[in-house]
Amino acid sequence: MEEKAFLDADTIVSPHAIKTIKDQLEKGSFIGTLHAKPDQKKIFLFLYCFIKNTMNTFYPWANGILFCRKEDFYKTGGFNPARKQGEWREFYKQIKKYSTYKKIKMSYVITSSRRIQARGIKNMLLFWLFTKKREYVPIR
Repeated sequence: MEEKAFLDADTIVSPHAIKTIKDQLEKGSFIGTLHAKPDQKKIFLFLYCFIKNTMNTFYPWANGILFCRKEDFYKTGGFNPARKQGEWREFYKQIKKYSTYKKIKMSYVITSSRRIQARGIKNMLLFWLFTKKREYVPIR
């Protein structure tokens, strides 16, 4: 069995994350993400990650990493190359026909806070939760 994992460019995985993902996918087919931690020790970033991790328990929100079995990835046709953003959500809508969603807490990713710091926690949460057409200028 082979796995696929997709990372945001500014995401760091914990030391044993890849082994954890592999071990979990050997137990069953699912699409998943990991627990997120902020890249800086600021209370509002911990709050943002807490909210995001809580939401992630019930609703797929990638946290900077998305993984699944290779066979499930190809059943869906993969990612839509025409999409500039939101490709993970669109992909999830397709793969849930073949697989369930799961957030793994045993490992984590460290996620970049640059967008949150630039736009604010409230604006980013509202954007990700309620904006249907998600277009934004990249923050580099």
